[in-house]
Amino acid sequence: MTRHHLVPQMYLRLFADERSRITLVDRDDLDRAFRTSVKKACAEVGFYDWRPDLHPDSPPVDEEILHPEFVERSLSAFESRAVSPIRRILSSGQPPHTKEDRYHLTNFIAFQMTRTRRFREDLSATGTKAMREHLKSTLDAASVAEWLRARGEPYSPEDVREFIASATGEDGPRLVPDPAYAIQQAVGQALTTVAEALWTRQWAVAAFDEPRLLTSDEPVVLWHPGDEPVGPVNAPIVWLALGRRHLLEMRADDAPLLAQEDRAAIFNAAVATGADRWIIHHPHDTRLLAETVVGPRSAWGDEVVRTTLTEDEVRVLKRHRRLPVNPDTPTT
Repeated sequence: MTRHHLVPQMYLRLFADERSRITLVDRDDLDRAFRTSVKKACAEVGFYDWRPDLHPDSPPVDEEILHPEFVERSLSAFESRAVSPIRRILSSGQPPHTKEDRYHLTNFIAFQMTRTRRFREDLSATGTKAMREHLKSTLDAASVAEWLRARGEPYSPEDVREFIASATGEDGPRLVPDPAYAIQQAVGQALTTVAEALWTRQWAVAAFDEPRLLTSDEPVVLWHPGDEPVGPVNAPIVWLALGRRHLLEMRADDAPLLAQEDRAAIFNAAVATGADRWIIHHPHDTRLLAETVVGPRSAWGDEVVRTTLTEDEVRVLKRHRRLPVNPDTPTT
């Protein structure tokens, strides 16, 4: 099967040496690093393979669409249109001057945000949470007891309680999206929600006199000065490093102003911490990672927002979000 790039080669080349090599650093073991070509980096076998389920009565579908390389080729079209706008940013140190350049960069960045493993993990986590909440509100003891009895399994009140707890608890079933569905969601969200949110922001470019920037296999950073979970719509700042010395910044109207030196350090910490598997840098920029504080991984879990005590009950308000986790602590 073909290896599909989760981060395009045209982007990785911005961090490559004269031999088109970059350094990959294990996100969970910073002492494990190696050089590789941009062609081999950030690629996964069959990641964009899809065979959409078609109803027998569905109209004929062009076989070109069902080809394993169709999605990768489609993404490549958006990538190629972003090459010239990126070159103009690197030569001028300024954000896009034309609507056409901004349009192509917007689509490129939007797809980069939804084409990765993190997006699929988020899709699975939110779907699983919704499923469990639905089961909690719809499963009743009588129906479960009858279902267990019909299967020839024990169906005492205790058995029923254990089954419901197992089905709706953190160790219960998980929803894992079919690749075709995940790809459809990625394309839909990129072209609607994400692209629209990026287009309406204030764009700027921070240019540095010397190499200051890292990247990762999750190169787009959604930043908040606190610990609030944010997305492309409400993040104060969205960042993408365009090579070692240029940082594209897409700001909300009320985003805080950051000093130039602080901006590089904050971005590097965020892009390294948010990496899925690999932190990436130019082979000569090892010192940048040594100077960067890489935080703990995040995983989906419930955060207590508020606890209310009354005379006869305790009410706990929670929200489901990504939270920093201890590497030795099981995640949900």
